[in-house]
Amino acid sequence: MPSHHRVPFPACQGDEPYAFVSYAHSDSDVVFREITLFHKMGYPIWYDEGINPGNEWPEEVAQALDLCTLFVVFISPKAVESRNVRNEINFALNNKKPFLAIHLRETKLPAGLELRMGDIQAVLKYATSDDRYRRLVERTLAGNLGSGQPRATIESSSEIKPPEDEDDEVDFGVL
Repeated sequence: MPSHHRVPFPACQGDEPYAFVSYAHSDSDVVFREITLFHKMGYPIWYDEGINPGNEWPEEVAQALDLCTLFVVFISPKAVESRNVRNEINFALNNKKPFLAIHLRETKLPAGLELRMGDIQAVLKYATSDDRYRRLVERTLAGNLGSGQPRATIESSSEIKPPEDEDDEVDFGVL
């Protein structure tokens, strides 16, 4: 059974710089593994677990997006079909947020997203070695959130596991 509802850690709260994470809920198993690594590296992460019960969802998400220091979106076929993910991408771009797209698998962007995201930095996780992926993402996180303060020791990048149905990683790409 997929762990869509298992929350890996509490979303950050407070005034420190943080990354807002956008993803399709059907990708939560993979995304939660990735953001747990970011969290262990010491980077504050906000994702929809951070919505307080009883608060109006669009208002809470818009406020979190407005205050974030970095917007991170996990791209997959399901993510580009999600109206919420597309709305979050558009909000981040319209508000000139530093932006990182992590492509979990090869995904054809719909024309509107291709137009909006055509010149944005992207990490093609499905086509990148684990070590290079970790270095690229950490450089972006550190550049926008400051140096992380490890919450746990990370022995190696083997803690980053690609989805089982993906091809071998081979390269890094920029959209």
